[in-house]
This record gives sequence, structure tokens and C-alpha cells, in this order.
Amino acid sequence: MIAGYWRHPILWRQPRLLRFFSQFLLAVTFGLIDLSAIAGEVVDLKTRDTSIRLLLEGPDQPTIVIALFMGGDGNVQITDQGTVDKGKANFAIKTRAQFHGRGIATVVVAAPSDMGAGLTRLRGSKEYATDFGNVIAYLRERFKSPVWVHGTSRGTISITLPVPKITEALSRPDGIILSSAVTVSDRRSKNAADNVLDADLERIVGPVLVIANSKDACHVTPASGAQRIAQALKQAKPVVVKIFDGPDDSAEGDPCGPTHHHGYPGIRKEVIDFMIEFMTQPRS
Repeated sequence: MIAGYWRHPILWRQPRLLRFFSQFLLAVTFGLIDLSAIAGEVVDLKTRDTSIRLLLEGPDQPTIVIALFMGGDGNVQITDQGTVDKGKANFAIKTRAQFHGRGIATVVVAAPSDMGAGLTRLRGSKEYATDFGNVIAYLRERFKSPVWVHGTSRGTISITLPVPKITEALSRPDGIILSSAVTVSDRRSKNAADNVLDADLERIVGPVLVIANSKDACHVTPASGAQRIAQALKQAKPVVVKIFDGPDDSAEGDPCGPTHHHGYPGIRKEVIDFMIEFMTQPRS
């Protein structure tokens, strides 16, 4: 059960509303504003005897809600003002504004406050499964809309390890999207030894989209792993694997970072459009 939550709403002064939107449209038109930096509503959701900070953005009455789980240590930092500090360059976090114009609300999900950077070794814990389920249940009750989840890189572990442990339907997502999924354990670090294939994937139900980049050079997220995930999803339906082919001249920096093919530079709009098409297609 969800014990409660605290809100930090972003307040507008009505006389300034028209002036704000006119300035906003001009800024967007001439590329003067980063849409990923737009402030939203911050919720500190109480779960167990800790809390999880959420950043809610997009339409008030969305057709779909998508919760976003970043890679790395998962410790995205959301400010009281409703912006993202640490983690803002992550693929799942950076592209969230692309959903809003399509009637989809996004929710950036931080690590539980008692886990923080330790989430890397706690994603498979029963406590994290409880917290994950409480986030889904809260979003379902709040928006009365289907709740999807998207995890990228190690964020895919943040989804696939807890979901099979959740028995209550209200606490399970309506659909799952995995991008640049970790399918090879990094044995060089005891804190990063788990991967998606360690999860009880055969117990996951509902639609699942698995996305990869054929040029992904990260040693723990080979594109070939996408098919291995699909083969292990015995009850999920439908399961779609989509392998993108990132442009050769778009990658730079760390092969496991957001500016390399691992983070889909140069094709991010195409990738998000495919996600939206998958989420919004009619299902029986």
C-alpha cells in the first residue's frame, strides 16, 4: 500500500500566463530552450520507511504514462524546482519531452532515498521490488491511464529484476520498453554483476519492446542480446525486437555513454517515434 506523498507543485501566476507562453513559443521556435529542462511537478512518494522522488511532466490527462529509469547507478537527481541535475544526458531522461506533444506524460524515477548510488547492487532486492510496485500503483491511481516503463542500459535491470516479483496487478506496468539492455555481466565490478538475463523473464506478461543499436560498442549491451531477451520472454505478448542502425559519424566519447551509439545519437527522434507507435497501437 502507498502510505502517502508530498508534492512540490510548480505554480504559475495567472496574469503572466499569456506572456510566458508567447516567450516560450519564441524560444522553442528559434532553438533557445532545451525542452528537457522544463520544470514539472516533483513528488516525494513514501514507500516502506523511505521515499522515492518522481518528476512528473506532460499533459494532466495523458493517454499513457511512461516511467523512465536511467542507466548507470540509477541515481538520477531531481531538484526541488522540477529539473534534472545528475542524469540529464541519459537517453531515457534527455528524450522525455518528445512524448509530451503526443499526449503521453513522463515520470523520471529516482532511486529510493535509502539506496541512492547503492541501487546498482540492490535492484534485485525485495525492498526495491516493493518500491517499484508502489511507484506503478501511485501513477495508475493518479492518472487513471495505462502505465508503461522504459529503462535504458542498466535501467533495464531496474525493470526486469523487480517486475517478476510483483504479484498485484495494480503494481505491475502495462507495458515494458528496454533499450540498450545489459545482457552481459560486468565481472570487473561486484556491484555491477547482474544483468537482464538473470531476471525471471519467463514470468513477465504483457507487451515488451526491446530496442538495440547495431553499432552499440558497450561491452555489456551487445545488440545480439536483444534476441536473447525476446527468447526468454515466454509469457509476454507481443514481444518486438527492433534493431536500429545508428549513423557512423554521430558517436563520440565513452562507448557505454549517452553520446555514443549506446545512447542513439543522431536517431533519437526515430527511436522515440517507434516507441510511441508500439505503445499506442491497438491491442486485443
